Amino acid sequence: MIIAEKIKQDWNQRAQHHALFWIATEDYQTEEKFAQSGKDTAWALLATLSGLHHASWKVLDIECGIGRVLKALAPHFHQLFGVDVSSAMIA
Repeated sequence: MIIAEKIKQDWNQRAQHHALFWIATEDYQTEEKFAQSGKDTAWALLATLSGLHHASWKVLDIECGIGRVLKALAPHFHQLFGVDVSSAMIA
């Protein structure tokens, strides 16, 4: 089996089993904790940019999972795009 196919298969199985757990193993217990972990990551990314980002930017999140961080970044950018190897995560 080609490694890319194995990775897709593995992540699709994880998504079907318990997507929140596999994305954020420390913050999967409730949807509120999961969402807050996405906000925390988004704020950390924005802090790294030190105010240099612009609302007109387009953002690409590679390996976005179910969009935990993209949801939190949405108010700060013009367009957001997420891609993931797992079609089950995207769904």
